[in-house]
Amino acid sequence: MIPKVLGINANNMMGLSRGSGILEKHKANSIAHNSRDSRLVPPSAKYLRVKPLFCTTIIRKMDKVALAIIAITSIVNGFAIKSHSYDRAVIEPKSPLSTRNIKDAADFGWVKRWAAIGDSFTAGIGAGRPYSQSKSDRSCSRYDLAYPAVLNRLFGSVVQDFQYIACSGDRSVQIYEQAKALKGDLNLVVLTAGGNDLCLSKIITTCIFLPTYSEESCQAVLDKAQTNIDTILKPNLKSILKALNDKMKKDGIVVFNKYAQFFNTEDEGCTKDQSWSFPQIPSAFWLPGLFLKPLPLTIERRKKFNTLVQHINKATEEVVEEISKDSGIGYSIATSDWDPWPIRVSGQFCQPGSMGYYPDPKTKELQFFKPDTHKRSFLEYLITKREEPDANEIERRRKLELESIYNSLLYKSADPQNEVLHKLGARAPDPPGCPGDGSFDWTFGFGLPDRWGRFFHPNEKGHETISAFTLETIVYLRSKQLGLLQDFCSAKSEFKCWQKEGRKAYANPDRMNENYKTFCNGIKAPDNTINWRKSQTFHEGTPDEHTFELRLSNGAQKYVKEDCLFSFNRIINGCDGNDANNPMNWKFGGRWVRGGYTYEINVKRENRPWPPIKKPHGSCEGWYKAVYSDYKLHGAGWSTYDSGRQTILPSIKGCLGLGVTAFKFKYFDEPDKDGMEWELKFHTPIWVRARCFDNNKVAFSSGGFTNGCVGND
Repeated sequence: MIPKVLGINANNMMGLSRGSGILEKHKANSIAHNSRDSRLVPPSAKYLRVKPLFCTTIIRKMDKVALAIIAITSIVNGFAIKSHSYDRAVIEPKSPLSTRNIKDAADFGWVKRWAAIGDSFTAGIGAGRPYSQSKSDRSCSRYDLAYPAVLNRLFGSVVQDFQYIACSGDRSVQIYEQAKALKGDLNLVVLTAGGNDLCLSKIITTCIFLPTYSEESCQAVLDKAQTNIDTILKPNLKSILKALNDKMKKDGIVVFNKYAQFFNTEDEGCTKDQSWSFPQIPSAFWLPGLFLKPLPLTIERRKKFNTLVQHINKATEEVVEEISKDSGIGYSIATSDWDPWPIRVSGQFCQPGSMGYYPDPKTKELQFFKPDTHKRSFLEYLITKREEPDANEIERRRKLELESIYNSLLYKSADPQNEVLHKLGARAPDPPGCPGDGSFDWTFGFGLPDRWGRFFHPNEKGHETISAFTLETIVYLRSKQLGLLQDFCSAKSEFKCWQKEGRKAYANPDRMNENYKTFCNGIKAPDNTINWRKSQTFHEGTPDEHTFELRLSNGAQKYVKEDCLFSFNRIINGCDGNDANNPMNWKFGGRWVRGGYTYEINVKRENRPWPPIKKPHGSCEGWYKAVYSDYKLHGAGWSTYDSGRQTILPSIKGCLGLGVTAFKFKYFDEPDKDGMEWELKFHTPIWVRARCFDNNKVAFSSGGFTNGCVGND
C-alpha cells in the first residue's frame, strides 16, 4: 500500500523510476485509484509538519489539477513499460510535461534545475538497482528506486539539470560540503541529514546486530546519541541550510525529509520469536568463553530507538522553523514527515504476529530493509554458520567498540558543542566523533556489500512513501508562493512539551502509553457536528491523574483514529525520554496543534516530589498482634495510579495467600516529610514478615522498594 498524493496513485509514481522500455502503452487508467488504498490514503497535508496546512477546498482543487496533469501526460505522451527480473512493471514518461503558463502548484514545469543531497536515506542504498555504473554512484550507494530518482522521472525531461550527490554514510560536515559544491540557480533541493551525526549505524550494530553482553556499550552509544541531539545536531543542520541559500533561486523550494521510527512496540513477540544478531546463535551455545548472548529487542529497547528518531525529527522541525523565519533566507522550506505512514500500514519491524521472515506475508507493507530474523534451528545454524563472523572476532570487536566509546571526544569533552566549534571554526558543521571513529570499522554497511548496508533503510515501498510525502510538501510550498492558500485556510501548527514549559506534574509512563490507546479507540465522532471536542480523565484522585483531550476547530468534523493514536504517542514519547535526570521516564504531557485538530495531555498533580523521582522507594513495618499482624507501608514512585489494588494487593496475596484484611490505602495531598506519596495499612496472618516483606518480595513484585521491613511479626 502506497500513499496517494494529490490524486496521484503512488503505485504509478513508483514506476517513474527507470530508463525507457520496449513496450509503449497509452492508458489513462495508469493512474486509476485503488479503492482499498483510498480509504487509508493520507489527505494532502494532514501529516505534514507545515504552516499553514491545506484546507479542504484547496486539497480538492489540487487533487483535480494533479490528476488532470498526470492523466494528460499518460494519454498524450505515453508510458514505456518494461518488466524486470523481480516482476515489477516499470513506467517512465517518454516526454516532458506540456508547458503551461498558468499558476498551478501541481505543474512541475518550473523544476528545471534541482538537486538531492544528504545521507543514505536520500541515496537510497539497496532500493532497486545502482543508479548508474559511475564510480561516484557506486561508492555512494545511490539507487534508482530511491525517492529522488522517482521524483526525477515524474518531473520528466523538463528537468535540465539534476544534481544527485547524496552519499551513504555522509554526516553533516560532508553534507555541508555537498551543499557548497552544488551548481547554483536551483529551483528545488530535497535532503535528509542528521542520522549519521548521531551514530545510528553504530547504535544498530552495537545494540542489535552484534551478539554480545554489551548492555553497557549499547547504553553508552544511546546516551551519546542523545547528547549529540542536545548539543550539536541543530547547529549542524542549520549550517547546511544556510549553505543552500547561495545556491537557490529566489523562489526556490527546499524539502527536508525526516526519518521514520523503525519499530512496533505493541508486544514482546520480537523478543521471543526473532533473533537479530549476526551470527544468530542457538541458545544452547550461550556459554562463557564460547558464544555470547545477544541483546534481545525488548519493547523497552525498541522504544529507546524510536525515541531517538522522534528527537531527531523534532530537532529538524525546530531548525526548519528557524530557517523559515530568517529574513536572510531567500527560499521556501518545510519538512516532509513520512513517519506516520509505516505506523499506519503496519510497515515497521516487530509487527505483532511476525516471526521475522523476510519477505514476510504478514508484513506486506514493510517500509524498511531487514535481514531474515526468524529463530533458526540447530541444523539451520550449522548450515549458515560458516557465512558469519567467528565468535572470538566478535568479542574482540566488542571490546574495541566499548573502548572507543569511552575514548571518543564526545564522551570526554565537558562541553561538546564548544569543542566542535574550537576544532572546526564558526561555520562548518561536524559531530564530535562517533564512538568507534578511528578504530575498527564494524558498520554492516559502507565497507561491506550494500545487501548488508541497506538494513534499517527504506526499501522500495519506503521510498514510494517518501516520494509521495515529498511531492505533497513541494505542492504545498508552491501553492503558498502562488497565493493559492487563502488566509482563512491558514491553520495554526504548534508542538509544545509541558516539561520544557516549566510544568512539574508528571505521571507513570506505562499508564499514559496504555491510556491514550483507550482514549483514541473509544472516540466516536458526533454526526453532523463541527468543532467538537472529547476528553477523558484517567486515574482520578491519584498522583498519576491525567487527561487526554481532542479539540476540533476551523470547521473540522472528521475523526481519524490513526491520527489520534500517532499524535498522542508523539507527545508522550517525543517530549520525554532518554533523560539522565529522569531515569524512570516520567511523562509530563504536552500539546500538538495540527491544523484544525488539537491533541493535548495534562497531568494534574503539580506538587509531586521534585526533582522527579529517580527510583521507587518506601518503608515498611509489621507488628505481631497475637491473632493477626498489623502492617503499614509508605511509598513514592510506585503504585501511584491504582490505590494498590492492581499492584500491592495481588503481590501480597501471591506471597501469603488468603487472609489480607482491613486494606486501607490513602494518597497524600502532598508528599510527607519523608517524600512519601501514599500510606497503606492492612492486616495479615501472623509471622509473614520474613518471607514477604523484609526481603522486599512484595515491594519488588509491585514495582517498588522498601529497604526491608521493621517490626516483630
